[in-house]
Amino acid sequence: GGFSVLLASVQAQSFDSDKVSMIKGAAPSLRISCAELDQLLGELGFDSDKVEVAVVLRASVGDPQNAGSLMHHFSFDSDKAKVRGVYAR
Repeated sequence: GGFSVLLASVQAQSFDSDKVSMIKGAAPSLRISCAELDQLLGELGFDSDKVEVAVVLRASVGDPQNAGSLMHHFSFDSDKAKVRGVYAR
């Protein structure tokens, strides 16, 4: 489906900035689970990009109650709190 195509496209990019742009471009039509978002975040090297992607994709995630499973991607408590706050809404 759409997710596997996006993941492969993201994996083919060399630069995180291009990965983020690609994910953001797909966001409006994307429907994913936290487990799939977990895979996307795993492709990104920088915490700031991970936070941005997690926030941008909030509306695409069908199981926001499972956002706790994403927290291992974030090094800083402030980032964890930001993502938790977005997914709690």
